[in-house]
Amino acid sequence: HNCRVVLETKTLAALKSSSGWIAHWLNRQSRKDELWDLLDENRRPLGIVHPRGEPMPEGRYHLAAHVWARNRDGKYLLTQRCPGKSYAGLWEYSGGSALAGESSLQAARRELFEETGLTAAEESCRLIQSVRGGCSFSDVWLFDIDFSSEDISLQKEETSGFLLKTAEEIIAMEQEGTLAPCGDIRDFFAKVGEIL
Repeated sequence: HNCRVVLETKTLAALKSSSGWIAHWLNRQSRKDELWDLLDENRRPLGIVHPRGEPMPEGRYHLAAHVWARNRDGKYLLTQRCPGKSYAGLWEYSGGSALAGESSLQAARRELFEETGLTAAEESCRLIQSVRGGCSFSDVWLFDIDFSSEDISLQKEETSGFLLKTAEEIIAMEQEGTLAPCGDIRDFFAKVGEIL
């Protein structure tokens, strides 16, 4: 709409976070559906936005960010998928697609906040792995943050419950079939130093 905005922050981290929230808000206002930045096979931005739900052009990718949130007790946060969604009733970590203009970390922090109400400082966030598959680059983050059950506020359209579980308990859930597809969780837990 040919408008300008002045954004005042005290730190570079706050500027990055705020600009991510503004991009998220603008994308929600300008289109009913989400907009993604398209990437090439080497993860380079193409300067093209793509509406969610439209078929992805061949050889093009978008960015997704996933979060394993671990509390001080060494337990990981899982949320339950709402009825009516794919994999309804199964358990998963937080995450989703990056909106146009967002970095992987901004998307991961936003998704965690939207789905659980939890916030994470940048210094508590560590990128563990990045995988290209299907039509996306999926970054998997570990957020070591101090939270308890009382701090969690679920997003009703997305999640219907939560659990705090150890790595061993999560592996058992995968074997029981109560965990939504989450990639290679054993590899993830090995990379973060869990003994399995």
